[in-house]
Amino acid sequence: MNFLNTTRWKNDDENITNVDEAIAKFLDKDGTEISSKQGSKKYSDIVVGKVFDDAENITILGKDVNYNAVSGHYLSTSPVTMNQHDVNFFVIVYEVDGRVYFIINRNTDALPILRSFLSIERRNKIVKYNVALDSNMLLYFVYRVFENDSTFTYIESNQEEIELVVKNLTGLKGSTETSNLSVDGSSISKLISTLSLLLEIKQLSELKMNIAMDKHPKINILLKKDGLIGVSVNDYAGNFDNRESPDQKRTDLFLHVYLFVLPIILSEYGEAIDSQSDGNEEKAWGRTQINKFLSEIKTQLESKIDEFEI
Repeated sequence: MNFLNTTRWKNDDENITNVDEAIAKFLDKDGTEISSKQGSKKYSDIVVGKVFDDAENITILGKDVNYNAVSGHYLSTSPVTMNQHDVNFFVIVYEVDGRVYFIINRNTDALPILRSFLSIERRNKIVKYNVALDSNMLLYFVYRVFENDSTFTYIESNQEEIELVVKNLTGLKGSTETSNLSVDGSSISKLISTLSLLLEIKQLSELKMNIAMDKHPKINILLKKDGLIGVSVNDYAGNFDNRESPDQKRTDLFLHVYLFVLPIILSEYGEAIDSQSDGNEEKAWGRTQINKFLSEIKTQLESKIDEFEI
């Protein structure tokens, strides 16, 4: 399963006030040659086009979202070694509450790419705005699946209830004091290797999950502790399959994950943390609950091992 990994960034440049202005700056670079704003690379043979003819509008969880996207490629050249390589990029530009954001399929080079294509000279005008994730949060999602309590709900302002189900976990990665461990599979929730891994790791760093909801029966997402978000676009099934082009499909899919799916599951994690502070042990998530969960895993692991005894 291939995941398209992304990072998110927030615009603080006063010269970019809406989606159309940002898209226009990208399109201005089509057919040109520019230098990286950090001075380390030259971008040539630039090809860039927008995904939608006009910006789209949608309401997500009560928020009005205006958006468009660009995709393209260029030849990157190092001025020191003169090494060259092709770079493909895909950037979603969206606006919520008067603020412009960018979702890009790049990580370590995302900032120089955005600054260069948006013609932003000053530093700190594009700020990383990744989803806040940590090891305990990822473990909480594992816990919900293991406890067969993997339905997340959200009540909209019109009192309509939205349900989102984590159908199964398809990958885990973490580290011990001495090494990195990982396990992958179509459904890893009950595997002995997974149980053993959860007992060994000190920090969960990566989690893959298969999510289902109304009109979107299959969304495979990747969550990393550093806030990197991945989506398996080719394995998706749902309404976005009806979009006219693959770029339109992945634009809508990533916005759906960032602005709909993640806020819903993260809100329940926040409630669990708040319950810990309030002393509500039944719904809380903290050290006591984590230790109890790991003890249950140990019991399950011992039971499964006993099944293989002769």
